[in-house]
Amino acid sequence: MRAAACAATCAVVALALVIGSGATALGGANPAQSFQGSVDATAQRAPLNRAQLGVYAVESTTGRVLASHQADREFAPASTFKLLLSAAALHTLGPQYRFKTALLARGDIESGRLDGDLIIVGGGDPTLTSQDLSAAAAAVARAGIRDVRGTLLADATLFDQRRWGPDWAWDGTPFYYEAPIQALSIDEGTVGAIIAPGARTGDAVSAQLIAPYDGYTIASRAVMGTGPYDDPARCSHRIGTTQILIVGRMPLGESEERVHCAVDDTVAFAADVLRADLRAAGVSLGASAAGPVPPNVPLDVIDDSPLPAQPRYSGARVLWSHDSPTLLALYGTMLPQSDNFIAEHMLKMLA
Repeated sequence: MRAAACAATCAVVALALVIGSGATALGGANPAQSFQGSVDATAQRAPLNRAQLGVYAVESTTGRVLASHQADREFAPASTFKLLLSAAALHTLGPQYRFKTALLARGDIESGRLDGDLIIVGGGDPTLTSQDLSAAAAAVARAGIRDVRGTLLADATLFDQRRWGPDWAWDGTPFYYEAPIQALSIDEGTVGAIIAPGARTGDAVSAQLIAPYDGYTIASRAVMGTGPYDDPARCSHRIGTTQILIVGRMPLGESEERVHCAVDDTVAFAADVLRADLRAAGVSLGASAAGPVPPNVPLDVIDDSPLPAQPRYSGARVLWSHDSPTLLALYGTMLPQSDNFIAEHMLKMLA
């Protein structure tokens, strides 16, 4: 959940809980008046009396208005929009829908050599992990491939090329809840880092990546202070680079902390991680593609295909494939945790 939207969303949740706790009042002679009275009383009590609150509730079969409070005001829907998104995805994709990812071998395989390219085809899975890519690399080795004449290509054309929402705050892009939305990603588009406190005020806060990632580095400009501060130690980066920067202040007495920082390009990051996994599995890659490079245009979803849409790869051999949990199962994570990354991927699949 984006921090700026938290207050409005929390107010809605709190209102639902307060009103829900008095639901027995609806069994009286006039349920509509009871419900309206509960809404009015709740809106006047702290802390909701300081919140921007809008309510409009109707009886689903008759259309009778049960409660109305500032119903004509315009509000940013914030994370409550995930409820509408969930309903739309459930209707359009179905409760058993799974996001699919595949690793293909294009070309002949002879004596441990692939005379072509490996292609990782992203299917928009927001739950894919770096451990999954390790399994993909192991599958290549099990297929007997030790040398690839071409290289590893990443196909993320299932989605369009817009990584960030047009109304997202640019200063939020380093944070885990505003990671780029692309058709191929791992670890929710983030790298993990550990920040550790210094001993005295003014000491530097140290930072290191939890795992080494090709091309990614981390540095810290954060310092220790007496806190608390409105400038907490946090992730930062310059768009278009692969350097993670920790900035801000860390109060004295704080413990070591794990943070997750958004990458700049989830497709390039996933491909780099898979290349490293392939090297670790004993598979060497060439420097350039042996065949056509995936064009930078979106593909349509093929609903009845067991893999992501891939008409351009007819004849390619599937070395590894991975399915996400079902759509219904993903709701168990997305809704209680207000997971932006999963929600944005669902929205892209509906586009």
